[in-house]
Amino acid sequence: MSGPTLNKIIILGALLFIVGLFFYFDLGRYLSLKYLKESQVRFQQLYEQHSIAVLGSYMVIYVAVTALSLLLPCSGYSQSP
Repeated sequence: MSGPTLNKIIILGALLFIVGLFFYFDLGRYLSLKYLKESQVRFQQLYEQHSIAVLGSYMVIYVAVTALSLLLPCSGYSQSP
């Protein structure tokens, strides 16, 4: 087989493998409206019980992601002088 054909077969195989894992682990349950509503209710209860911890966690994650985005130049823009 030639290179491009082999690459297409590998990509198709990987895609089928990922789809198979999706159904094997029943990950579709996380994409339902029912699950999202239940998650929202659980998060609201968590926020009511531990508002300072939730806000603090959000701030730490926000600062960490922002710092990483500034440190790792993977935005696609070149830094020409």
